Amino acid sequence: MKYGEFRKLIGNKNIKGPYLFTGEEGLVMEKTIEYIVNTFINPSFKDFNYTHLNSINLELDYFYSSIETLPFMSDKRVVIIDELNVLQTKQNLSDIFFDTLKNTSDETIIIFHDSDQNLKKNTKLYKFFKNINRVVEFDKLNNSELSSFLKKEILKKDKTISEGDLSYFIMLSGYHNRKVEVNLYDVETEMEKLISYSSSEKITRDDINKVTEKANDSDVFNLLEGLANKNSIDSLRYLHDLYDKNESLNSILYMIQRRYRQMYKYLSLYQDMKNELDIKKSIGIPSDYEFKIVSKISRGQDLCELRDNLEKILEIDKKLKSTSQDQLLLMEYLVVDICT
Repeated sequence: MKYGEFRKLIGNKNIKGPYLFTGEEGLVMEKTIEYIVNTFINPSFKDFNYTHLNSINLELDYFYSSIETLPFMSDKRVVIIDELNVLQTKQNLSDIFFDTLKNTSDETIIIFHDSDQNLKKNTKLYKFFKNINRVVEFDKLNNSELSSFLKKEILKKDKTISEGDLSYFIMLSGYHNRKVEVNLYDVETEMEKLISYSSSEKITRDDINKVTEKANDSDVFNLLEGLANKNSIDSLRYLHDLYDKNESLNSILYMIQRRYRQMYKYLSLYQDMKNELDIKKSIGIPSDYEFKIVSKISRGQDLCELRDNLEKILEIDKKLKSTSQDQLLLMEYLVVDICT
């Protein structure tokens, strides 16, 4: 199950027995464990009802004792066990081990925390949890989940931020860029820096630009904006910035082609009097911020000119793949041609 579904079960106080936490978002795992502890354990009696074990020095007898002990003055007893790959390789996980897990008291919650993200899906331990539908997957947050998470962090510090600026920050973070290894820890760190820097109650776009470490996404964004505004000087500068950062020219061309396809499709549907929600679904842009940009710049374009630019992009794409011409020179030619 996805972590969002599991979180609802926690809110309804409807979890019991063993679960496997796995996935790439370690911070969300840790915060979910914290949520479980705060929901089911009386803070005054946490020492009696919470046990955190590490597989490196784990004694199975002690583990059995921990999960068989009933809660004291709390709704549940919570047991966390880390380093699952070590558990899988060092311990002889017999049928007794798995039978014990199956028969865990309803008053006990056991979280097998794949903290090192190394547990293979073909292991006996993983298959056990899969068979009983107790694998909780912590994948990357979608745009809505990430926005919600960051808003809560901002409110904790008595700060505010506009929806547009928050979306802009998320884009600059590179969190949803598959080519950049950015996780929630990284985004939270950038947000903490931003909160500390901002001198006023409201975090501004200027604060973001001064503090946030920009992924290549920001240069791509600026390049596309420069092309839409027919600003050849800025567009060439951002093209060279990307090239200097070893971004593939084929990848840059793909992003340009993608944006012009979006603009062409948007304008076609807009002129056919389609509503914004239907257009957004048809184009397939998940980010509200990106869709607002596409819709705004598309309305100032000419449909025939957009089609001509798409043909120019296709022609350069063919040359990049089939000729020995200087690739950067070809891209520079395209940028100037589109901006003319």
